[in-house]
Parts: sequence; C-alpha cells; structure tokens
Amino acid sequence: MRADAAPLAGTAPGATERVQLTAAGWDRSALVHVPDAPAPADGFPVVFVFHGFGESAEKARDYTGFDGTDAIVVYGTGLPSSAGLASWQGAPYSPAGATDADVAYVRGLLSGLAATYPVDRDRVYATGFSNGGGFTALLACRAPEVFGRVAVVSGAYYDGVFADCADRPVGLLDIHGTADETMSYGGGERHGAHYRPAAEVVAERARLNGCGGAPREEEAAPGITHSFRPECPVPAELYRVEGGRHAWTGSASDAGSPAPAGFASYRVLEFFGLAASHSASEPS
Repeated sequence: MRADAAPLAGTAPGATERVQLTAAGWDRSALVHVPDAPAPADGFPVVFVFHGFGESAEKARDYTGFDGTDAIVVYGTGLPSSAGLASWQGAPYSPAGATDADVAYVRGLLSGLAATYPVDRDRVYATGFSNGGGFTALLACRAPEVFGRVAVVSGAYYDGVFADCADRPVGLLDIHGTADETMSYGGGERHGAHYRPAAEVVAERARLNGCGGAPREEEAAPGITHSFRPECPVPAELYRVEGGRHAWTGSASDAGSPAPAGFASYRVLEFFGLAASHSASEPS
C-alpha cells in the first residue's frame, strides 16, 4: 500500500456510503461501512466482500449482514461483462483479466482506506459469493501479502482463478453445498470454461499452507460436515453442506437449506477472528 495514496471520501462512523476511485483506467466504486466505535490501537481490521455474477454491492451487503462488525467492511462492485452484468476477474466472462483490473481495484481501495482511516494492515480479509468467491480465491493467489485469510461461499473456481498463483500461505475457508445447481460441488464446466471441485481447491491450498496429516471431519450442524487438518500452520477448511444449493449459506435467499440461519456469515467472521453483528449472530 502506498503511503501517498489519495484518501477516499470519508464515511461517517456507523454509516455505509459509496466511494469512488479510478483503478487500471476504470472508474470504480464501492460501498464502505465504518464501525461506530473508536479505532483499536492497531487500527481497524478490513473485510472486502465480493458479490456474485450479475449482483450488486447492495445485495451482498444485504445477504452477508456484516454491517455492525468491528471492522471496516468494503462491498465491492464488479465490472460489466459483455452481457452488461457485474463480474469479477477469474471468470471467462470478466473483462478484467488481461489487465488485472480487479486486483488493481482492490489494491487501490485498500490504499485509499489506509490514507483515510487507521487500518490494521495485518488484519485484511476477503470473502465472496459465487463469481465473487472465485475472485476471492484469485486474490489469495495474486495478493497473498495483503490477505491473511479469505473465505469463499459457493465459489466459482474457474481455472483462470489459479493462474500465476504465488506459493505463499493464506488461510482459506470454503462453504459449498452438495446440491449446488450453478457451481457443482464436484466441479464441471460453465460458460464454456472448466471449474474445479471445492474439495480439490481446499486440498491444494492446504498443500500450499504446509498442512500435514489427513483431513479430520466433524459435524458442524445437522447436515453440515466441517473438514480440516489439525496439523496446519495456516488453516484450509471446508464446510460441506449436504443438499445445500447455490446461495450465501443460511441467508434469507437460501430456502430449503439444512444450514441454520446466518451460518455462512457467522462462520466467515469467526474464521477472521471478528465479532459477529446482530444479523450475523451465531446460528442456533
């Protein structure tokens, strides 16, 4: 992050407001929420949130419910695909890939935040849904020095996500349903491009993170299996949701899911070591 980065337009404490910036030649924007509390001694943690293909920052804000956490939360807005739908780098329909435009956008946002607020640069995290989840995994590959941990829900793991992946540990949490009708749990092809199985991605991240031993499984909730490796200096974990569909798990849009209400939001914040807001409180 550059020390001379231009500050962003300030967001009032406790508010969520849109900010503007230019990155890689594109005019971009994002929603930024600032906690209604004094900054910790080391500065605020930062959580980036990336919506699914064709969605918006506002929608991601709604289904994650992260406002009110003890972090600055940045809800990103993707670039329009050829069909005019908001998208993220790593997918075959994204216009950002050739220039790394979305990676530049995230770096620009973080630099602007650090020039505007006290930010704890050792506690910067990213999470996303579907195409936004794939981009989150791409950031773990392309910007591992920035993100200590990332979390993916119903991720779109196209092969392009993993191009030029740095051999550096980054904590990964994956939540994926076995009945996902859009991005199959077992991988497949979509938009004319191959995408990888969730378990394969987590296993590869475990290798990069220096994890040893066989995965251990435990029941996180009825119908949800938590897979992790105890001998793991940097975690790589998977929640397999039996019968779970393509949704932010446990959100209002996740009808018929076995997951408790608020499941993904709570688990993601827990993985980041952050307190849950009211709307992302511990599932019952």
